[in-house]
Amino acid sequence: MLSATPSARNVSPQEDLDQRGDPRQFVLARVGQGGLLLNTHSGTVFELNEAAAFTWGLRLGSMPVGQIVAAYQTRYSLRPEQAHADVQLTLHPVVAESKPATSEFRYEPDKDGYTFYYQGVPALHACADGSVLKRLPSRGIPNAILPSLVRAIAPKLLALRGETVLHASAVRLESSAVAFSGVSGSGKTTTARAWASGGTLVCEDQMLLRIHADSVLVATEAEQIVGHWVRSAAAQLISDDEVRCDGLAEVKSSELVPLLEIGFINGDEDRTVDYHAVPLPRWRTAGLTFRNAFYGADRSSEWPIRLEIAASIGRLVTGFQIRLPQGLDRLLELARRAAPLQTLRA
Repeated sequence: MLSATPSARNVSPQEDLDQRGDPRQFVLARVGQGGLLLNTHSGTVFELNEAAAFTWGLRLGSMPVGQIVAAYQTRYSLRPEQAHADVQLTLHPVVAESKPATSEFRYEPDKDGYTFYYQGVPALHACADGSVLKRLPSRGIPNAILPSLVRAIAPKLLALRGETVLHASAVRLESSAVAFSGVSGSGKTTTARAWASGGTLVCEDQMLLRIHADSVLVATEAEQIVGHWVRSAAAQLISDDEVRCDGLAEVKSSELVPLLEIGFINGDEDRTVDYHAVPLPRWRTAGLTFRNAFYGADRSSEWPIRLEIAASIGRLVTGFQIRLPQGLDRLLELARRAAPLQTLRA
């Protein structure tokens, strides 16, 4: 299996395919039996299962395709024609056209940093290192909406400042934490609140992480610190049109607890009678982490850093694909049973 996650920048499927001739433009991060593959020209990241990671490992080691086919045939006991077809498909996959994301908010890089648009109107500007936020002289952006705009841009500012922020909610269960990630409206906040009946709600939308060699840690007070800064910054922008983002540095003083598990919720799926938490392979956890993270600069030189962060989370945190049950009562019942065990399994 070789599937694509959203790109670090927007490219067409054909453009990405046209850029795959030179293996030197790829970076492979091994995760468990599989891995993540980055196209450093287009920014596309691919999730690789064991067979695809084996194939790309040989290709990035400069092995000729013919020898790769022979090695693949031997490793998986296949007929020559099947091995050839599998290797060709792995090295030249078809990228499905992805639907453009729909949101009231949009970023665009410029020579000095990033312009933040609200409903197509330029509203805020962040400098490249996330140290200063400016209000742009745009019509149609009332003062009352500034707190919402600053809250929406806060994870981008944190990422520009070198922080790792995941679109996720989290719950502290004694000395560790579990998290729920997914797009807005998928149910991650509701699910976290249910699990909080057996613990403490840490964050509802933006989870700040610290990546160590042997663990991934959640900053338990980061969302509250960011919320305080958002309110202060929004008030200052009404009178000054510019605010420094130094207050965001206080997230570094937050208490840290280990993140043990993370559940990825597919909001498009119909609710079922029962709760399902299906363990994911580590490379799949890494791919979903990449998909649900907030990122900073769009410079290609930084894409490998993002790749390795997602890979590290995939290696160290147990991931689940979660399907929620119908009805809040059922969810609360499951959470009360699972939370004392410090697990998303029910």
